[in-house]
Amino acid sequence: MIIPSYGPSFFLIRALLSVLSDVPESCEVLVVDDGIEEPVLSHLRDLKSKYKNLEILKSQGIGLVDALNTGLSRTASEIIFRMDSDDHWLAGRYNHQLLAMINNAALAICGGQVTYISSSSNSKTSRYPLSDHEIRLALSDGSTFAHPATSFRRNIVLAAGGYRKTFVTGRQSLVEDYDLWLRIAKIPGVKLMNLNVPVISYRQHHQQISNRFQKEQSLATFLTKISHTNLELINSTYGKFPIEISKIENRINELAPKLNLKQQLDYLQYIWQNNRLEKSKITRVKEFLFHADMKVRFYIKLHFVFRTLSIKLRSILLDTLKRDV
Repeated sequence: MIIPSYGPSFFLIRALLSVLSDVPESCEVLVVDDGIEEPVLSHLRDLKSKYKNLEILKSQGIGLVDALNTGLSRTASEIIFRMDSDDHWLAGRYNHQLLAMINNAALAICGGQVTYISSSSNSKTSRYPLSDHEIRLALSDGSTFAHPATSFRRNIVLAAGGYRKTFVTGRQSLVEDYDLWLRIAKIPGVKLMNLNVPVISYRQHHQQISNRFQKEQSLATFLTKISHTNLELINSTYGKFPIEISKIENRINELAPKLNLKQQLDYLQYIWQNNRLEKSKITRVKEFLFHADMKVRFYIKLHFVFRTLSIKLRSILLDTLKRDV
């Protein structure tokens, strides 16, 4: 098991206790120190003296990607469990995911659902796709796994090249998990799945990466999709990895004339999701549409027309389109 941690790490000890109370002593638990601050580091050392299967590793680099690769290089385990230092491990997760991996030798990644912890009293549970087929279909739109809820085969991850720094903002890597899932999915014969039960409680707070870098993450997701179908296009436009997002976010329209139909639709979706209310970004949409494929313009018009139709008329239109196809 690999648990990277950085900074104040307020929830690290609580997270570790939830893990150590569920896994057997034979399960190696590696905490990768990416700059854990006191007094948590001292508490961590005290906890290590009580649990023989708990190890503390110093990261061989800076940032999450280096911390994760440090754990991969030092562990003796073939099946790796991921966990973040601010989440809560749910009882039974170890057995559920381990059995799934043992019973299917082709299974490369086994994820699970997550229950979200927030300041509000209402808890929600994720709905990640379950089967290999569903996951592969959804991968073209974004990540299909909650990273800290995954277990995976170490040899498969290493065969795929391990974690990479592709798009970054400062010391923080972006969508390193999505990039890895896409590479693993290309390996012949591998299977992917998510369990239909929650395996962690996922803590939502202002300091977590997904909240601090929402726009950067969204842009990195879009560019990662392109990089996996046309890496040369990304490199020729923005340079080699790692690419600093802040230096290219105002140059994104340089890609517009070079994108295929699917990529153009992905790009338009990215703009609308992240910049709906900013007038300056409406100009970007207009500039993009000037370069866009005629089919993209047709689909956009069809989308807005479709929204104005009644449910009954939508059904009739869809039936007509199916017959025409």
